[in-house]
Amino acid sequence: MAEESYLTAKKSSIQIGAMGGCFFGLILGFSWFSWSVGYLFIKYEVWNPRYGRVTSVFDLVACYQACMFAMFTVIAI
Repeated sequence: MAEESYLTAKKSSIQIGAMGGCFFGLILGFSWFSWSVGYLFIKYEVWNPRYGRVTSVFDLVACYQACMFAMFTVIAI
């Protein structure tokens, strides 16, 4: 009985560790990609048609925050 509980706990801890690692890797990769693209938007002065001006840091932060909240919502479901 104790050995069966130990093996079950070990299996679940490995699964949770793998899921957590994948989740944080996804967040890190998304953040790296988003800020890299945002850097290029600012460097090359990409036009933001919604506001009728060149993309600013404020636009990037607002978009990044909205994407992160959406991603957390989808992952939570």
